[in-house]
Amino acid sequence: MLLENLFGRKVEGKKVEAIERHSRTYTFPGRVKRDFGSHLPKIEEGTILDAGCSDGHTTRELSELYPRCHVIGIDCNKDSCKHARGLHNDLEFHVGNFYKLSDNFPPDYFTAIFAMNNLTAVSHNLSRRELLAIFDNFNRSLKDGGYLCISDDIGWDPKLAILKKKGEEFSEVYVSPIFRVRNTFGYMPEACGIKR
Repeated sequence: MLLENLFGRKVEGKKVEAIERHSRTYTFPGRVKRDFGSHLPKIEEGTILDAGCSDGHTTRELSELYPRCHVIGIDCNKDSCKHARGLHNDLEFHVGNFYKLSDNFPPDYFTAIFAMNNLTAVSHNLSRRELLAIFDNFNRSLKDGGYLCISDDIGWDPKLAILKKKGEEFSEVYVSPIFRVRNTFGYMPEACGIKR
């Protein structure tokens, strides 16, 4: 099996297996509330993206947490999306690369983007230039005042960042202390404007 990332590099073998295992292991009902808890942004209406939705459990949970919002799941794995559609046939799922949202959605489209584990899992393998391009893509896809919600739950405590789009930049709403210093995130905190 072979995957191609945003920048055309081929990902093969054990890395693909790790990505697939990761997407099956870290998605489950209750994940959003458990990771973000009281820090979940208040969103009354709009469109929310579950970036890297896997089998759609987190997409379902987002639709329940934000009942007046339109929630969309996107995943690069077509089998995961097919499975998600079977489990949650009342929700919308797209096969696509959430690092290239402009392939599927117009600019300023989303009120919030949730990226749980999928971004942090690969951040240490990406260069500063690649991460800046990903966050620029998120910025273009979010409405002004929209939220970018990132979490990583590997280990005992969730590491999370909730950022709000202000013009061409993100401002911090909440960033867990460990998210600022965790070395495995590589250039990600810098790319999205988190102060170390």
